[in-house]
Amino acid sequence: MVRRPLAGVILAAGLGERMRSELPKILHPMAGFPMVGHVIRAFREARVDRIVVVLGAGSGAVREALSSYRVTFAVQKHRRGTADALAAARGALAGFRGELLVACADAPLVTGATLREFLAGHRREKASLSVCAFMAADPAGYGRVVSGAGADTGRAPIVRIVEDREASDEERRARRVNSGVYCFAVPDIFRDLARIRPSAVGGELYLTEAVRIASENGRRVRIWDSPDPEEFLGVNTPAEFARAARILRLRLVAWHQARGVRILDPDSVWIDADVAIGPDTVVYPFTVIEKGVRIGRGCAVGPFARLRGRTVLADGAEIGNFVEVKSSRIGKRTKAKHLAYLGDGLVGDSANIGAGTILANYDGKNKWPTRIGAGAFIGSGAILVAPVAVGAKALVGAGAVVTRGRNVPAGAVVAGVPAKPLVRKKPPSRRRL
Repeated sequence: MVRRPLAGVILAAGLGERMRSELPKILHPMAGFPMVGHVIRAFREARVDRIVVVLGAGSGAVREALSSYRVTFAVQKHRRGTADALAAARGALAGFRGELLVACADAPLVTGATLREFLAGHRREKASLSVCAFMAADPAGYGRVVSGAGADTGRAPIVRIVEDREASDEERRARRVNSGVYCFAVPDIFRDLARIRPSAVGGELYLTEAVRIASENGRRVRIWDSPDPEEFLGVNTPAEFARAARILRLRLVAWHQARGVRILDPDSVWIDADVAIGPDTVVYPFTVIEKGVRIGRGCAVGPFARLRGRTVLADGAEIGNFVEVKSSRIGKRTKAKHLAYLGDGLVGDSANIGAGTILANYDGKNKWPTRIGAGAFIGSGAILVAPVAVGAKALVGAGAVVTRGRNVPAGAVVAGVPAKPLVRKKPPSRRRL
């Protein structure tokens, strides 16, 4: 069966006032990416061909933050409700005919797998419009999915979604609620949007009214119940942000555990999305591994370690307690076990980085690299002022300061402040009496 073209619209025009932050709500970072970035990723995993993000007026910060995401932007000039927000995307979808997936930008836990399953059912049942719903333990604040007249006349019941503040007492008791994820047919949905009238209560144009219009016109409306309500947790407050971030963190931890990574205390380990960790690696408690880090097989990280972006640990490397590594490559079987900062370093295989070592990479204006050769031994409390290189199997004495540009040759021994070569005295020869 030939798949119809699939476009996506992410509704991101809300003010997010309850976050009480100057940063736009959808840009708050979660697991290394802005919240909306997780929704965009889920759309990509669902094989959405083109993505439109609907922004509110004055949203230059969002445009800038998403400039690398390969999305198109549309602007809702006046915040008049979700139907008006979707209508704002019409120009960006000019000429498109096919399926349209719609979701909210502040639901970062939705997964590509769920969206694929939702879309598969929509296609299998040849629905004109599909809504993703779930059974809420506490439905307060959600739109309720209800059925009305129609069954007594031999027709299918009219399906409606009633907003919480407009629902009757009986309707509020319903636990089946709207997730905010839809699949529409284009151009049908844009014709239906033109027929939506402002709510009598708040004057908003609700996208949920499109469900009623399609149902009343005899088009097939499908309600799909997701088995995982957590995926549709909306983030509106700092408390809700923390709850969603914890769910995502534990989800990422479980993903790595399923691939052979031993994470000893999932509750204290933070691993961003877009991190690769090889099997048989052990991650100890209170460790932070940030976006873009790559860790090989059989490594050890932590406790109380932090690996920052563009860090690579080769197989068997060990990063111990209170060690921070940033933009560095650590060679095979190399050890940095205690209280070190390794910034912008290139460390060879089987090197030893002593306790308290600092790669002083920043001169106040620029970052500079440090190269440490294979088998080198860096003594405790040493400072290497970049740019500088330490040759293979060289030894830097404890407390030494190797100043910038004063490279240490392979096999040399240096010590002192500033570090200078040590000349090894030959033992006195033994003369026969």
